[in-house]
Amino acid sequence: MIKKFCKLFTMLMAIEMFVGFLPSLALDTDDTIALTSEYSVISAGGSSGGRGHTVAIKTDGSLWAWGSNSSGQLGDGTLENKREPVRIGTASDWKSVSSGVAHTIAIKTDGSLWAWGSNWVGALGDGKLPYIQHTPARIGTGLDWDSVSAGNGNTVAIKTDGSLWFWGSNGDGTDIGISGTHRTMPERIGTDTDWSNASAGSGHVAAIKSDGSLWAWGRNFWGQLGDGTTDFRAAPVRIGTTADWSSVSAGGEFTVAIKTDGSLWAWGWNDDGRIGDGTTIDRLKPVQIETASDWTSVSAGSDHTVAIKANGSLWAWGRNFWGQLGDGTRTKRYIPVQIGIATNWSSIFAGCDYTVAIKTDGSLRTWGQNFEGQLGSEVIFDPSGFEAFIDGYQDNTFRGENAMSREEFINILFKLMNPDVPFVADENNPTFSDVAPERWSYHAIEWAVTKGIIGAAESGNFNPDKELTRADIAVMLARGEGWTSVAENTFSDIADHPEMDCILKAVAAGVFEGYSDGTFRPDATATRYELVTALVRYLLGALGVEHTDNFLNEIIVTFVDTPQTHWAYRYVALATVGV
Repeated sequence: MIKKFCKLFTMLMAIEMFVGFLPSLALDTDDTIALTSEYSVISAGGSSGGRGHTVAIKTDGSLWAWGSNSSGQLGDGTLENKREPVRIGTASDWKSVSSGVAHTIAIKTDGSLWAWGSNWVGALGDGKLPYIQHTPARIGTGLDWDSVSAGNGNTVAIKTDGSLWFWGSNGDGTDIGISGTHRTMPERIGTDTDWSNASAGSGHVAAIKSDGSLWAWGRNFWGQLGDGTTDFRAAPVRIGTTADWSSVSAGGEFTVAIKTDGSLWAWGWNDDGRIGDGTTIDRLKPVQIETASDWTSVSAGSDHTVAIKANGSLWAWGRNFWGQLGDGTRTKRYIPVQIGIATNWSSIFAGCDYTVAIKTDGSLRTWGQNFEGQLGSEVIFDPSGFEAFIDGYQDNTFRGENAMSREEFINILFKLMNPDVPFVADENNPTFSDVAPERWSYHAIEWAVTKGIIGAAESGNFNPDKELTRADIAVMLARGEGWTSVAENTFSDIADHPEMDCILKAVAAGVFEGYSDGTFRPDATATRYELVTALVRYLLGALGVEHTDNFLNEIIVTFVDTPQTHWAYRYVALATVGV
């Protein structure tokens, strides 16, 4: 996680300023993304650190995808993230699709199976290992695939004859119901031909047979299998003795299911209240969630749950830091809470810190974390504020006139954008001659190149130790945010500056302003005061707030070198305290 280089956005609400996206929190408002009324099937995948991708099928059978694409999981032939839905190929015969952590699996109407994305541990099932597949590739020649579920590096599927198949990651031999190593091609599990549906979670699988019996296997640290133990299971084990299970969804170390009487049940890890029983106690066996018997569908995400009742109302519970519940807050919910008042929800899917849903009119709605565009559009949200992102010093000074190096600033952005899953650069092909692979900031700088925040200099040098300039900040924000509006040039000293365009974009965005003498001083060293001013102005602008006046009444800081009369006091206050 984040080191005390600075006290950086520990809750990371402001990460998205460098991506151009902010999460949406509330449903049935302008903050919720509503995509065209043509969708019939959805699936949300991804992993911690914001690498979510979404795939969907429209009513005409066409396939669409957006979000993270670092492993080719969108299937559009590139490795570039997509912030808007893009059509995958030209086929119009897609039947179902499932997105895993970094791969995607789909079935066409003719029963053929297709896969793309990361094949690091055989998740695609084509017998090759390892590689990245950028476009949908057919898996085998069979035309008898009925349903499929993509998990964390593995896949579970059922054929039309009711047989059960698995491939991909097998961890220590307990992930996919087969003892031994990873499987690179579909392998049948047992000989039974009465499997009706199966769901792959984060290292475990839950499935239901046609007789209504419930089965599970894989990892069981938190009791996510529901067999009353924490023992790993290398083969399917029956959960309880009842035969009245209707549907099941395996999530992040927990499982949720609905019985034929409409009752809702959950078990496993209960951190953040994801089970929904009003506690944070882990459950080793299924427990009923409230007493309602009108639940029709449920989906378990990484750490939250969403469900729909028979009347079309939407409900959610669990972790809510990124607004993934959709109730307009960031408050954890330990029991199901109704989301909005709409009663026209048709289907729902909980991903990793975000949610996608379809209404009865076919419109697609998305909300929650939006690091890499997994919500499908630009979003402005209405949050309660943002966290502190910089500290003063132990002697109670802020030292606002001090400078920051270019690599220090890039490292801040890198850690903000990659809190859990570090970016690993190719150490054999450094972009800059003065940033060797052994340098502490190497991976951060290479990451910034891939994100377009910095470009490869003609000189071949990055000058990592060089002090950050005002132009540097303007350029990095403008490139990362993708601003297009350009202010009129009223400055006397930037007409011939190579970064004039980015400077004027930053001015248009309200992040920067010039000096009273009509200069901008682009190559002047940026002080800590100027840095926090630019970042706070950006954040408040993104929240729709006019500078800082609305937040100063209750914020007091007492740096001995930054009194309340100092021009930058209000920005320092917000930057070091948050709002």
